[in-house]
Amino acid sequence: MDREFEKILSSNSLTEQKVLCSELGLKNQKPVLDDLMFDRLLQTPHDIYHAIAGKILRLMDCTFNMFSSTGNNDFIKTWKIFEMPIQWHKLPNPVTHRQSFMMSDRLRLAMILPHILRRFLKLKHLKQRSIDELQENLSVNSGLVINRLIQCWAIVAKCARFCFNLSFNDESYETLNSLLKQEIILLTKVMIIDLFDNFTIL
Repeated sequence: MDREFEKILSSNSLTEQKVLCSELGLKNQKPVLDDLMFDRLLQTPHDIYHAIAGKILRLMDCTFNMFSSTGNNDFIKTWKIFEMPIQWHKLPNPVTHRQSFMMSDRLRLAMILPHILRRFLKLKHLKQRSIDELQENLSVNSGLVINRLIQCWAIVAKCARFCFNLSFNDESYETLNSLLKQEIILLTKVMIIDLFDNFTIL
């Protein structure tokens, strides 16, 4: 396309430029946006909806990758009998179809997952490697690993709820700030397992 613009701009007369423009379907000036520079760090959109839904998907991946086959099966059994709100459409199975979850589905899952995990999750449902890594990262004994994982999901759900408040006052900002600090601490300790699982050594 640059060659066509050069050809148009180097033509001798305005009439010749107009003829070339109509033949090529172009104007006699380059588009204004062609000269813009893209700065990935400054110009990438970061809206709260996509950021939270993306974080929830990563935590879903991390959580379900920790489950043993028994954990996946027992989760699905509990998932099927869990009482969803009547006005919600049927959510797909998060173990097998989480990549196809819409963002609104991810936010709904974040609301109910702490309750589902509390109903069924025991140490036998996690892979031994995941238990060992969580114990080390969270600096807790194996008995508290499940509680911390559920607590992580509960805090993610609370943060999501607070982020979408219609109005904020000083107290709600303080609450959100406190929740985000707790969330950062827990997510960096829980999701570190998933980061290393996906890391390829060259």
